[in-house]
Amino acid sequence: VIELNLPTLSSEAEARETHILSITTPIVLILTVLFLVAYYWFIDKHQGSYVFIPSSFILSTVIHTVLVLSAVALFKPAIFSAWFTDVISIIYGIAMTNGLMEALAAVVIGTPIIVGIMNYSKRELL
Repeated sequence: VIELNLPTLSSEAEARETHILSITTPIVLILTVLFLVAYYWFIDKHQGSYVFIPSSFILSTVIHTVLVLSAVALFKPAIFSAWFTDVISIIYGIAMTNGLMEALAAVVIGTPIIVGIMNYSKRELL
């Protein structure tokens, strides 16, 4: 029974994926543009004096993603025993889904916190 339904299920899954991608792709592009505009506005507003903060968050989360993938490869090499192209696809998928979202979340959450702490500490010193 499963073998008879498999081609139908596969075509339904492909149709759903196409439909979902047609919705999510513009949303992701709009969010990316909004993030870049907000990032530029933040840098421009502070005359570049705080540009190191979001850049540090982005760099540290990218390094974190590389370290996690290296640890997975070191402690569980069987996961990467597939063909080379499959391994590259796995690494790319993990980096794009987890790494990019983690970097964006770190910038959005961490930057206002650090700027607030820096402003508070400047006020305390005066």
